Amino acid sequence: MWAKKIRFKYLGYGLGIFVTIFLVLGIFLAVQVNNLASSARHLQSSARESDPKVFAENYHIFSQRLDVLSAVAGNPVWTPIFFLVGSPSTYSHEANILRSTSAIVKSLSPLFDAADARSPGLLTNMELLQRSAPMLTTVAPDIQSVLTNLATLHLGGLLSPFDSKLAEVRKTASATSIVAQRILPMLPALPTIVGSEGPRTYLVAFQNPAEARGVAGIIGSYALVRLEAGKLSVLHVGSNLELESRSELPIKVSAEYRDLYGNDPAIWQNSNLSPHFPYAAKIWLTLWKLQHKEVLDGVITFDPLVLRQILVATGPITVEGEEITAANVAQKTMSDAYIRYSSDNAARKQHLVLIIDGVLSRLQNGKVSGKDLINGLASSVSENRILFYSSHKSEQNQIALSSISGSLSTNNDNQYRVVVNNIAGNKMDYYLVRQMTLTALTCGEKRTTKVDVVLQNTARPDLVLPAYVNGRLDLKKPNGDGNSTSVEVMFFGPRNSALLNSVNAPEIDSTRFIGSELGHPVLAMNVELKPEAPLHLTATFKGGSGALTNIVQPLVLPEKVTVIDKCGR
Repeated sequence: MWAKKIRFKYLGYGLGIFVTIFLVLGIFLAVQVNNLASSARHLQSSARESDPKVFAENYHIFSQRLDVLSAVAGNPVWTPIFFLVGSPSTYSHEANILRSTSAIVKSLSPLFDAADARSPGLLTNMELLQRSAPMLTTVAPDIQSVLTNLATLHLGGLLSPFDSKLAEVRKTASATSIVAQRILPMLPALPTIVGSEGPRTYLVAFQNPAEARGVAGIIGSYALVRLEAGKLSVLHVGSNLELESRSELPIKVSAEYRDLYGNDPAIWQNSNLSPHFPYAAKIWLTLWKLQHKEVLDGVITFDPLVLRQILVATGPITVEGEEITAANVAQKTMSDAYIRYSSDNAARKQHLVLIIDGVLSRLQNGKVSGKDLINGLASSVSENRILFYSSHKSEQNQIALSSISGSLSTNNDNQYRVVVNNIAGNKMDYYLVRQMTLTALTCGEKRTTKVDVVLQNTARPDLVLPAYVNGRLDLKKPNGDGNSTSVEVMFFGPRNSALLNSVNAPEIDSTRFIGSELGHPVLAMNVELKPEAPLHLTATFKGGSGALTNIVQPLVLPEKVTVIDKCGR
């Protein structure tokens, strides 16, 4: 009995000591968090005041306190506590976030050491961006680490009831992570791109994926925008009726390019048949120069689905008495407008111009939710709907390192893509459904991969459509042919791989061509797509290395992709 009392007594002492330690550590941590929060508030306040010297002082205080908290959180003593009140994963995430954030803040500290009263507005002009871009590139892994950990951070244990509070944090971090992965390589060029050294004028090409092209879709309208010291100005919005084409390609291209596309890209409507965006951008910029005697600084691509994401952030606009919202802009611009203006194509184009002008005006006036814009543009960037090309060689070299360049891969990887180009001269790709399956057949040095594609024109045969939508210019049937359509399908294999064979559906046209583009083998074929009749095409390639990946062509309906990779990396 006496021994039992001793055991319970010491057990009570032990429990009391543990609770005391727990409370002391908790109070200590709370104090550190409070100090950091206080520093963050002072930092934010000095940022608003745009006083570089005060901001620099507050920045260093914040950095020191963040470093202390990071060291505290990294101490193994916290592990058992998180086992009780949280979870090991929560502890791991928190520690990684703090450690990586501390590394980022420390790396940027030298920027503010140079701050003084002679650089007013350091936080609102381009100087900070110019000086920080190279350092941001250096700490890119830390930036990605923070975003990844935030995107996957879940609270466990006794903290589980608070987990739902992190839902929006996870969503925003995930979206920002996608953008960061795709644009971080181009950060060194960003200051001059947004006009830090003088105004920049860019062509914004609005593509309509209802008539498919290699990059996305046919150009329906365009805008000229100016960026100066990061401020956006919309100079002009117009339709493709204002754009003059040529009979010969306006730029020098390789023989392999001519073999695949001929002189068709000399006209604006066919200038983006190749999925390699820099080709299209160079053609557009040269055509513009020939017509307007003006050299532009680069090209940006948008489409109605990007407008949809922007409208989520800006709210609806009203055009010609009609409310245009995030929910209806895609259908309004790529379907309803053809019915509403079935007998007046010029009026339809002008209606589209007014919609684009309205959306851009909202962006220009700053009437936008930053959080929603980041989430929306992240989606558009990940779907390759926003691409960018710079006329300035040094900038383009940086942009080419990021996926926003829209370039065909120059690496010896295992990347595939299937590209659709409309050859019927209609807008029936609004109804096009695509499914692609990548299957690793053999591994090792003699690796082979099968690419299965199923295309389906989902328009019903009895669906009444305007002639402009279903007309078959290739068959000289302007009123259509039972809602059928025709497309060129192009299989692109990995760089330096080879086409082994292909299995074609009986509906395939006799036109079939094997070529190459920038080291990628290309199988091209023309196919007829009858209403509601799936078409199955297969190609097998030899070569490629690493994990199977694909690039999706951004059309109206999303491409469904399945990857069966028994070889792994």
